[in-house]
Parts: sequence; C-alpha cells; structure tokens
Amino acid sequence: MARLRSIGSCAAILLALGAGPAMAQTAPSASANAPVDPVYDGQKAAFLALPEGQRKSIQDSLAWLGLYNGVVDGGFGKRTRDSIVAYQTGIHATVDGVLGPSLVAALTAAADKARAAVGFQIVEDAKTGMRYGAPLKLLDKRNGLALTRADGTMALTFDEKTGADADLSALYAKSTTPGGSGKVSYKALKAGAFFVVAGVANGKKFYTRYDLSPDAAKPDLRGFTFAYPEARTDLDRVTLAIANSFEPFKSAPAPVALAGAAPPPKSNPTPAATGAKSAQTIAPPPGFAGIALAIGPGQAITTLPASACAHPKIAGKPATYGPETAPPFTLSGDFAPKATAPALASAPTDEGVVVAFAEIDPTKLVASDAKIVSFGADRAVIAPLARGGLGAPVFARDGALLGMVADSNLKSPRVDGALIGAPHAMMGGAEIAKLLSGDAAQPGEAMSLGDLLKAEANAVLGVSCGP
Repeated sequence: MARLRSIGSCAAILLALGAGPAMAQTAPSASANAPVDPVYDGQKAAFLALPEGQRKSIQDSLAWLGLYNGVVDGGFGKRTRDSIVAYQTGIHATVDGVLGPSLVAALTAAADKARAAVGFQIVEDAKTGMRYGAPLKLLDKRNGLALTRADGTMALTFDEKTGADADLSALYAKSTTPGGSGKVSYKALKAGAFFVVAGVANGKKFYTRYDLSPDAAKPDLRGFTFAYPEARTDLDRVTLAIANSFEPFKSAPAPVALAGAAPPPKSNPTPAATGAKSAQTIAPPPGFAGIALAIGPGQAITTLPASACAHPKIAGKPATYGPETAPPFTLSGDFAPKATAPALASAPTDEGVVVAFAEIDPTKLVASDAKIVSFGADRAVIAPLARGGLGAPVFARDGALLGMVADSNLKSPRVDGALIGAPHAMMGGAEIAKLLSGDAAQPGEAMSLGDLLKAEANAVLGVSCGP
C-alpha cells in the first residue's frame, strides 16, 4: 500500500496522546445552528456499532500505517474518519469512510507487517507489573528495564521515583528545561495525573511521559523516554504505539489487546450461557429474535419461522404471520405505514451489503460489506453476524435487494471479542419476488455504506418474540 502521509513531528503526534478531553479527537460541531451531516453521521454509526476491541484495533492499525495520530480509545471523530478515508484512498477502495470486514482484514494484515518489521511486542515487567510495548528488533540490548540499540542510536528507558522524589510538578519543570542544544517542541501537564514532554536534543528526538500512581497514600512516579535519530520520521508511529500501550501501574485499566502484538495475560472468562456477549457488549433486548424487511404498509417479510416466534412483535406491536410454510414468511401489523416494495437485483453479484442490528447497541442498525459465494447449488453471504441476525437483508450497492440471511444457527467467530465474517445461508431474491405485490422500486446509483444505511433504515425492522 502506498504511504499517504507520515505522522510528522512528535508535536503533531502528541496533540492526541493525553487522557483529558482537551486532547481528544474532534468531531463536527453539534450546535443547534450547525448543519446536519448525514454522511458523517452514517460513518460514525457504522464505526461505533463495532465492538470496542475492534474499534481500538482499527485505530491502532491505522496508526501503524502512519495515517492516524490520535488516542487509541475506540471513539470516532475527525481524526479517525480522515484516517479511514486516507486508507481507502491509498488502496484504491471505495472511499466512503466505512470499513467493512474485507477492508478491516486487509488493514490488520498491513499493520501486522509494520509491527513485525520492528518486532513490536507487549512486555510486562515481573517486578513492577509495568506493561509497555517495545520494538524489540530495533532495541537489541537490555539492562534492567532499559532497552537500547547496540550502536547507541536509540533507547527506550524507564524510571521510577518514590516518596519525596515523586513530585510530578517538580519533575515536569525539570523536564521542560533541557540543557545544551535541547529544544522542547511539545509539553503538557495534567495535574495529579501525568505529563508529556517531547523535543529534540543532541540530534535525537525524545518523548518522555511520567504517570503518578492513583494511590495517594503511596506516592510513586513511573515513566519512560524513547529517544531516536531525528531523521527517523518512520519511528514516530512507534512512539505513538509505545505511548498508547504504556500501563505504569497494575491498578490502571489493562491496555487493549492489539492485533499483531502479544497481549497481556487475561483472566479466565466466567462460563456463560450460549449466546452471551462479552464484557464489551450488551445483550439484545429480551425476546429479540430476528429481522424483517418492510415491503409495503404494514407488510414485511422475514426468514424467521413462526415455530421460533409464537408471538411476534414489530415496533412493540403485535404482528401476524401469513400462511407460508417455507421462507420467506410474511408478517402483517401496524408498522411501516409508508413502506414500498424493494428494488430487486436483476443479476447475481459476488459483493453486497448486509444491514443488521448492531451487536453492542441492538437499537441501532449497521451496514457491513459482505461477500456472496456459491456452495454447490446454494449461495451464502460472508458477513459478521450475531444472534438475532436471521432475516438480515443483503443489498447491492445501488440499493437493490439480493436476498436475506436464512441461517438459523448464526455463529460468526470472534477474534479478541470482535465478530469476524463467516458464511451464512442466504435466500435469494427470486423467492422474495413471489411475495411482492405491485411494481417494485427501481435500483438507483451506487451508494456508500452510510447512504445505503440511511435509505433502508426505515425498512429494516427488528422482530421480538413475547411469551
């Protein structure tokens, strides 16, 4: 992949490395007079619908490619959106600001290659419990907690100050007045928490961070300095990775397990019932069972059978199954008063978009890129789908309906808690066409994921099953 832009100076990196809101990435203004940006809103909804671990991994991967210079926090703002757009532009993909499963996989692979090139690994010091990421291929000598390069050109050193020496403000004042030819290009202090200082000294860039222990009864300062040749701008991204992975105290939240890096030890998960979500997600509403697609006022179709949903409800109101004995099944009730018949795809395709309810917030819809493949006489859609995704519609980019997910045993695999695309049975549009009355809509122009999601949001309905 062509590199589009570098992170630049340490000052540019550090603007986003603090823990406080003043250093967070910015988002478009939400004031009453600000114009609505449906494209940005769609991009944000699609990103935030992903599990937190996957969102952080995406940001970290973008940082490793030199495209993102913010905090790896799983949030969505201008920095994250712009870096996604830059990545899509660089690989000549559709530039819509949304990463589907195939692009996430490609992004992760590229970042893994960048990490592997410097041997970046998460390390835990057994004595102090301190965790940090380090480029072990670049730093080939170890002396206690200090990691250095044999030729003396770079070093990652750690320091601890306790008792009377654990004075954050005093150490900050000392660190911001380097002697000789040293020059500070960035400095930030969060009283009672941490400070960051970066600059150039003796032909080397340096980045220093110290954190104060959260235990006020035991003053303790722990920090690190990474120094490397000023000309090595490629190491700015390594600096960012070290800073984002630094965990000075065991009492602090554990860093996210990043793809391609050895994760810190995890406790054994508590046994849970089949279908339970991880700690990073929330369960669907009670009785949420599947998805229906509106095809007219008060009319919808689904692949969820009546045998699995004795008392269906849509929008909280009772719905009634039609007479069909095989999918697709019809549902009627008081919902979607302005719905129209969907446009149907005129020819098979090997790519599509699945619209389903977000796993972490099942009150919201999310659109995901999908691959459509054939297994013998059957077709399947490869997409990340959680429990409740039965009946999810599959669209072409022009909004034409390709089919619906018909897999009654949705079990998409997970990596670090994130759903990964897997093949699921798909019912094609030919079966659906038999149930449509009147003329179906005509396909339009190719749309971004955000635009397609907006266009179909009122037609994709959640089906819950009461007692």
